Amino acid sequence: AAVSLVGDYIIQSPNLAAAFHAPLLERIVDKGISVRKRAVRIFRDVLLSNPTYEGRVAACHAMMQRAADRKEDDGVRDLIHETFHTLWFNSKAFDMGTTGSPAKSKPGQMGTKAELYCKEVSAQMVEVVRVSGSNEVLSTLVKGLLFGFAEGDKDKKNVERKKRQEDSHSQCKLLVKALIELLLSFEDTREHKEDDGKQLVAILATLGVFAQTFPELVVPHVDTLVPYLKGDNGVKRYEAAVVSQVSSMISGASSHFGSGELNRLTSGELPTDLVNICYKFPSEAVTSAVEALAKLANHPDAASDSIQEKKLLKLATQF
Repeated sequence: AAVSLVGDYIIQSPNLAAAFHAPLLERIVDKGISVRKRAVRIFRDVLLSNPTYEGRVAACHAMMQRAADRKEDDGVRDLIHETFHTLWFNSKAFDMGTTGSPAKSKPGQMGTKAELYCKEVSAQMVEVVRVSGSNEVLSTLVKGLLFGFAEGDKDKKNVERKKRQEDSHSQCKLLVKALIELLLSFEDTREHKEDDGKQLVAILATLGVFAQTFPELVVPHVDTLVPYLKGDNGVKRYEAAVVSQVSSMISGASSHFGSGELNRLTSGELPTDLVNICYKFPSEAVTSAVEALAKLANHPDAASDSIQEKKLLKLATQF
Protein backbone atom coordinates (compact mmCIF):
# COMPACT_ATOMS: atom_id res chain seq x y z
CA ALA A 1 0.00 0.00 0.00
CA ALA A 2 2.86 2.37 0.81
CA VAL A 3 4.52 1.72 -2.55
CA SER A 4 1.23 2.35 -4.36
CA LEU A 5 0.79 5.61 -2.48
CA VAL A 6 4.32 6.72 -3.43
CA GLY A 7 3.58 5.78 -7.02
CA ASP A 8 0.44 7.89 -7.07
CA TYR A 9 2.38 10.89 -5.73
CA ILE A 10 5.17 10.45 -8.29
CA ILE A 11 2.75 10.19 -11.20
CA GLN A 12 1.06 13.40 -10.10
CA SER A 13 4.36 15.16 -9.36
CA PRO A 14 7.20 13.63 -11.47
CA ASN A 15 9.79 15.81 -9.75
CA LEU A 16 9.39 13.60 -6.68
CA ALA A 17 10.80 10.58 -8.53
CA ALA A 18 14.41 11.40 -7.65
CA ALA A 19 13.57 11.67 -3.95
CA PHE A 20 12.05 8.17 -3.87
CA HIS A 21 14.49 6.59 -6.35
CA ALA A 22 16.61 4.59 -3.90
CA PRO A 23 13.67 3.16 -1.90
CA LEU A 24 11.89 2.18 -5.13
CA LEU A 25 14.99 0.40 -6.41
CA GLU A 26 15.01 -1.66 -3.23
CA ARG A 27 11.37 -2.61 -3.82
CA ILE A 28 12.30 -4.22 -7.17
CA VAL A 29 13.96 -6.99 -5.13
CA ASP A 30 11.32 -7.01 -2.38
CA LYS A 31 10.10 -10.40 -1.16
CA GLY A 32 6.52 -9.51 -2.07
CA ILE A 33 5.53 -10.19 -5.68
CA SER A 34 2.89 -7.45 -5.70
CA VAL A 35 5.45 -4.97 -4.34
CA ARG A 36 7.95 -5.81 -7.08
CA LYS A 37 5.23 -5.43 -9.70
CA ARG A 38 4.17 -2.05 -8.37
CA ALA A 39 7.78 -0.81 -8.33
CA VAL A 40 8.20 -1.87 -11.98
CA ARG A 41 5.00 -0.05 -12.98
CA ILE A 42 6.13 3.12 -11.23
CA PHE A 43 9.49 3.15 -13.03
CA ARG A 44 7.72 2.42 -16.31
CA ASP A 45 5.48 5.47 -15.87
CA VAL A 46 8.40 7.68 -14.80
CA LEU A 47 10.60 6.65 -17.75
CA LEU A 48 7.77 6.90 -20.24
CA SER A 49 7.00 10.47 -19.20
CA ASN A 50 10.67 11.41 -18.87
CA PRO A 51 13.11 9.27 -20.93
CA THR A 52 16.04 11.38 -19.65
CA TYR A 53 15.18 10.74 -15.98
CA GLU A 54 18.40 10.86 -13.97
CA GLY A 55 17.91 7.42 -12.43
CA ARG A 56 17.00 5.69 -15.70
CA VAL A 57 20.15 3.58 -15.97
CA ALA A 58 19.90 2.11 -12.48
CA ALA A 59 16.18 1.46 -12.91
CA CYS A 60 16.56 -0.25 -16.30
CA HIS A 61 19.53 -2.28 -15.10
CA ALA A 62 17.68 -3.44 -11.98
CA MET A 63 14.59 -4.48 -13.95
CA MET A 64 16.63 -6.33 -16.56
CA GLN A 65 18.48 -8.22 -13.83
CA ARG A 66 15.18 -9.29 -12.28
CA ALA A 67 13.85 -10.49 -15.64
CA ALA A 68 17.06 -12.47 -16.24
CA ASP A 69 16.80 -14.21 -12.84
CA ARG A 70 15.44 -17.72 -13.43
CA LYS A 71 13.91 -17.74 -9.97
CA GLU A 72 11.82 -14.66 -10.64
CA ASP A 73 8.03 -15.03 -10.67
CA ASP A 74 6.61 -15.39 -14.20
CA GLY A 75 4.13 -12.59 -13.60
CA VAL A 76 6.88 -10.17 -12.60
CA ARG A 77 9.05 -11.24 -15.53
CA ASP A 78 6.17 -10.78 -17.97
CA LEU A 79 5.49 -7.33 -16.56
CA ILE A 80 9.14 -6.34 -16.99
CA HIS A 81 9.13 -7.60 -20.58
CA GLU A 82 5.95 -5.63 -21.27
CA THR A 83 7.53 -2.60 -19.59
CA PHE A 84 10.59 -2.63 -21.87
CA HIS A 85 8.39 -3.23 -24.87
CA THR A 86 6.40 -0.14 -23.89
CA LEU A 87 9.51 1.93 -23.17
CA TRP A 88 11.72 0.88 -26.07
CA PHE A 89 9.65 -0.66 -28.84
CA ASN A 90 6.04 0.51 -28.66
CA SER A 91 5.20 3.05 -31.36
CA LYS A 92 2.68 4.70 -29.02
CA ALA A 93 5.56 5.81 -26.84
CA PHE A 94 6.75 7.97 -29.72
CA ASP A 95 3.97 10.41 -28.88
CA MET A 96 5.77 11.24 -25.66
CA GLY A 97 8.77 13.53 -25.33
CA THR A 98 11.14 14.15 -22.47
CA THR A 99 8.50 15.89 -20.38
CA GLY A 100 5.43 13.86 -21.24
CA SER A 101 4.38 16.20 -24.01
CA PRO A 102 4.40 15.35 -27.73
CA ALA A 103 7.93 14.95 -29.00
CA LYS A 104 9.08 17.67 -31.37
CA SER A 105 12.18 17.63 -33.50
CA LYS A 106 14.75 20.37 -33.25
CA PRO A 107 17.17 21.74 -35.84
CA GLY A 108 19.96 19.23 -36.39
CA GLN A 109 18.00 16.37 -34.83
CA MET A 110 16.38 13.44 -36.60
CA GLY A 111 13.03 14.61 -37.85
CA THR A 112 10.10 12.37 -36.96
CA LYS A 113 8.74 11.66 -33.50
CA ALA A 114 9.68 8.01 -33.92
CA GLU A 115 13.27 8.88 -34.81
CA LEU A 116 13.58 11.36 -31.97
CA TYR A 117 12.27 8.87 -29.45
CA CYS A 118 14.57 6.15 -30.83
CA LYS A 119 17.48 8.51 -30.26
CA GLU A 120 16.55 8.74 -26.58
CA VAL A 121 15.95 4.99 -26.34
CA SER A 122 19.29 4.12 -27.96
CA ALA A 123 21.08 6.35 -25.46
CA GLN A 124 19.31 4.53 -22.62
CA MET A 125 20.35 1.15 -24.00
CA VAL A 126 23.99 2.21 -24.34
CA GLU A 127 24.03 3.53 -20.78
CA VAL A 128 22.61 0.25 -19.47
CA VAL A 129 25.20 -1.79 -21.38
CA ARG A 130 27.96 0.48 -20.10
CA VAL A 131 26.87 0.00 -16.49
CA SER A 132 26.36 -3.74 -16.96
CA GLY A 133 29.76 -4.16 -18.60
CA SER A 134 28.18 -6.57 -21.09
CA ASN A 135 25.43 -6.66 -23.70
CA GLU A 136 24.38 -10.17 -22.73
CA VAL A 137 21.28 -9.27 -20.70
CA LEU A 138 20.17 -6.68 -23.24
CA SER A 139 20.70 -9.20 -26.03
CA THR A 140 18.52 -11.77 -24.26
CA LEU A 141 15.80 -9.18 -23.72
CA VAL A 142 15.79 -7.89 -27.31
CA LYS A 143 15.85 -11.38 -28.82
CA GLY A 144 13.01 -12.35 -26.52
CA LEU A 145 10.90 -9.36 -27.47
CA LEU A 146 11.49 -10.08 -31.14
CA PHE A 147 11.30 -13.88 -31.25
CA GLY A 148 9.70 -14.92 -27.96
CA PHE A 149 11.06 -15.99 -24.58
CA ALA A 150 10.24 -19.71 -24.93
CA GLU A 151 7.64 -19.30 -22.23
CA GLY A 152 5.06 -21.52 -23.85
CA ASP A 153 2.20 -20.85 -26.24
CA LYS A 154 -0.87 -20.67 -24.14
CA ASP A 155 -3.90 -18.50 -24.37
CA LYS A 156 -3.88 -14.76 -24.15
CA LYS A 157 -0.22 -14.49 -23.10
CA ASN A 158 0.96 -16.00 -26.37
CA VAL A 159 -1.16 -13.54 -28.37
CA GLU A 160 0.26 -10.65 -26.33
CA ARG A 161 3.82 -11.84 -26.90
CA LYS A 162 3.28 -12.13 -30.65
CA LYS A 163 1.94 -8.58 -30.71
CA ARG A 164 5.01 -7.38 -28.80
CA GLN A 165 7.30 -9.13 -31.29
CA GLU A 166 5.59 -7.57 -34.31
CA ASP A 167 5.66 -4.13 -32.71
CA SER A 168 9.31 -4.51 -31.68
CA HIS A 169 10.45 -5.71 -35.11
CA SER A 170 9.26 -2.54 -36.83
CA GLN A 171 11.41 -0.30 -34.65
CA CYS A 172 14.78 -2.02 -35.04
CA LYS A 173 15.76 -0.20 -38.22
CA LEU A 174 15.19 3.16 -36.52
CA LEU A 175 17.14 2.04 -33.46
CA VAL A 176 20.12 0.94 -35.57
CA LYS A 177 20.06 4.29 -37.35
CA ALA A 178 19.92 6.08 -34.00
CA LEU A 179 22.87 4.06 -32.68
CA ILE A 180 24.95 4.90 -35.75
CA GLU A 181 24.09 8.57 -35.22
CA LEU A 182 25.17 8.21 -31.60
CA LEU A 183 28.46 6.63 -32.71
CA LEU A 184 29.16 9.45 -35.16
CA SER A 185 28.28 12.06 -32.56
CA PHE A 186 30.61 10.36 -30.07
CA GLU A 187 33.48 10.52 -32.57
CA ASP A 188 32.78 14.18 -33.35
CA THR A 189 32.85 15.23 -29.70
CA ARG A 190 35.27 12.80 -28.04
CA GLU A 191 38.17 14.30 -26.12
CA HIS A 192 40.33 11.14 -26.22
CA LYS A 193 40.14 10.57 -22.50
CA GLU A 194 40.78 7.19 -20.89
CA ASP A 195 37.05 6.67 -20.33
CA ASP A 196 36.31 7.07 -24.04
CA GLY A 197 37.02 3.40 -24.65
CA LYS A 198 34.30 2.23 -22.30
CA GLN A 199 31.73 4.43 -24.04
CA LEU A 200 32.85 3.32 -27.50
CA VAL A 201 32.61 -0.35 -26.55
CA ALA A 202 29.16 0.22 -25.03
CA ILE A 203 27.87 1.84 -28.25
CA LEU A 204 29.31 -0.91 -30.45
CA ALA A 205 28.09 -3.66 -28.10
CA THR A 206 24.56 -2.22 -28.16
CA LEU A 207 24.68 -2.00 -31.94
CA GLY A 208 25.92 -5.59 -31.89
CA VAL A 209 22.70 -6.70 -30.18
CA PHE A 210 20.69 -5.63 -33.22
CA ALA A 211 23.36 -6.94 -35.58
CA GLN A 212 22.78 -10.37 -34.05
CA THR A 213 19.01 -10.24 -34.49
CA PHE A 214 18.80 -8.48 -37.86
CA PRO A 215 22.30 -8.38 -39.39
CA GLU A 216 20.97 -6.97 -42.66
CA LEU A 217 20.31 -3.67 -40.87
CA VAL A 218 24.07 -3.22 -40.42
CA VAL A 219 24.86 -3.48 -44.15
CA PRO A 220 24.13 0.19 -45.00
CA HIS A 221 26.50 1.25 -42.21
CA VAL A 222 29.45 -1.06 -42.89
CA ASP A 223 31.68 1.78 -44.12
CA THR A 224 31.23 3.50 -40.76
CA LEU A 225 32.29 0.36 -38.88
CA VAL A 226 35.16 -1.07 -40.95
CA PRO A 227 37.77 1.60 -39.98
CA TYR A 228 37.56 0.44 -36.35
CA LEU A 229 39.17 -2.86 -37.39
CA LYS A 230 42.57 -1.19 -37.73
CA GLY A 231 42.84 -1.27 -33.95
CA ASP A 232 44.23 2.24 -33.66
CA ASN A 233 41.16 3.88 -32.17
CA GLY A 234 43.00 5.56 -29.31
CA VAL A 235 41.27 3.54 -26.59
CA LYS A 236 44.23 1.46 -25.35
CA ARG A 237 42.97 -1.44 -23.21
CA TYR A 238 39.59 -1.38 -24.96
CA GLU A 239 41.00 -1.92 -28.46
CA ALA A 240 40.54 -5.69 -28.34
CA ALA A 241 36.88 -5.32 -27.38
CA VAL A 242 36.33 -2.76 -30.15
CA VAL A 243 37.80 -4.91 -32.95
CA SER A 244 36.02 -7.98 -31.59
CA GLN A 245 32.61 -6.28 -31.63
CA VAL A 246 33.08 -4.91 -35.14
CA SER A 247 34.44 -8.21 -36.49
CA SER A 248 31.35 -9.97 -35.16
CA MET A 249 29.07 -7.46 -36.85
CA ILE A 250 30.91 -7.83 -40.18
CA SER A 251 30.67 -11.59 -39.83
CA GLY A 252 26.92 -11.48 -39.28
CA ALA A 253 26.26 -8.95 -42.02
CA SER A 254 28.46 -10.66 -44.62
CA SER A 255 25.75 -13.07 -45.79
CA HIS A 256 23.67 -10.04 -46.78
CA PHE A 257 26.41 -8.46 -48.91
CA GLY A 258 25.64 -8.36 -52.63
CA SER A 259 28.43 -9.31 -55.03
CA GLY A 260 29.30 -5.66 -55.67
CA GLU A 261 29.49 -4.85 -51.97
CA LEU A 262 31.56 -7.97 -51.28
CA ASN A 263 34.05 -7.17 -54.05
CA ARG A 264 34.33 -3.55 -52.98
CA LEU A 265 35.06 -4.40 -49.37
CA THR A 266 37.41 -7.34 -49.95
CA SER A 267 39.43 -5.52 -52.61
CA GLY A 268 40.16 -2.88 -50.01
CA GLU A 269 41.90 -3.20 -46.65
CA LEU A 270 39.26 -5.26 -44.85
CA PRO A 271 40.90 -8.72 -45.30
CA THR A 272 44.31 -7.36 -44.25
CA ASP A 273 42.84 -5.64 -41.19
CA LEU A 274 41.19 -8.89 -40.10
CA VAL A 275 44.47 -10.78 -40.48
CA ASN A 276 46.37 -8.12 -38.52
CA ILE A 277 43.93 -8.49 -35.63
CA CYS A 278 45.08 -12.10 -35.29
CA TYR A 279 48.66 -10.98 -34.64
CA LYS A 280 47.90 -8.02 -32.38
CA PHE A 281 45.05 -9.01 -30.05
CA PRO A 282 43.96 -11.74 -27.58
CA SER A 283 42.02 -14.89 -28.43
CA GLU A 284 38.49 -13.44 -28.24
CA ALA A 285 39.30 -10.84 -30.88
CA VAL A 286 41.17 -13.43 -32.96
CA THR A 287 38.14 -15.74 -32.96
CA SER A 288 35.85 -12.95 -34.16
CA ALA A 289 38.30 -11.84 -36.87
CA VAL A 290 38.89 -15.36 -38.21
CA GLU A 291 35.15 -16.03 -38.29
CA ALA A 292 34.59 -12.81 -40.27
CA LEU A 293 37.37 -13.68 -42.72
CA ALA A 294 35.97 -17.20 -43.16
CA LYS A 295 32.45 -15.85 -43.80
CA LEU A 296 33.82 -13.51 -46.46
CA ALA A 297 35.83 -16.33 -48.06
CA ASN A 298 32.83 -18.67 -48.13
CA HIS A 299 30.39 -16.10 -49.45
CA PRO A 300 28.42 -17.52 -52.44
CA ASP A 301 29.65 -14.67 -54.65
CA ALA A 302 33.31 -15.00 -53.63
CA ALA A 303 35.75 -16.28 -56.24
CA SER A 304 37.53 -19.58 -55.53
CA ASP A 305 40.89 -17.78 -55.41
CA SER A 306 39.65 -14.65 -53.67
CA ILE A 307 41.93 -12.44 -51.61
CA GLN A 308 40.11 -13.32 -48.41
CA GLU A 309 40.45 -17.06 -49.10
CA LYS A 310 44.18 -16.75 -49.76
CA LYS A 311 44.69 -14.78 -46.56
CA LEU A 312 42.60 -17.26 -44.59
CA LEU A 313 44.62 -20.22 -45.87
CA LYS A 314 47.90 -18.46 -45.15
CA LEU A 315 46.70 -17.65 -41.68
CA ALA A 316 45.76 -21.28 -41.11
CA THR A 317 49.30 -22.45 -41.89
CA GLN A 318 50.81 -20.02 -39.39
CA PHE A 319 48.69 -20.86 -36.37
